[in-house]
Amino acid sequence: MDPPQYPFDVEAYKRQSEIKENYIVSRFRERRKKIEEDYPPRLKRKYFKRDHMRDSNVHHELQAV
Repeated sequence: MDPPQYPFDVEAYKRQSEIKENYIVSRFRERRKKIEEDYPPRLKRKYFKRDHMRDSNVHHELQAV
């Protein structure tokens, strides 16, 4: 392979690979952010205790039927 016949610009290759890398990282961050918005971490999730979900009056009325 004759170098003058097949020129290869190393700097252009580096710039192009940096652009691709930045694009990939950017897409990863966007996707991670969307996932975090759709599915909040466990500490931010709201959990209900069973006792709070029951209505004792309704429970007694249903038992009386």
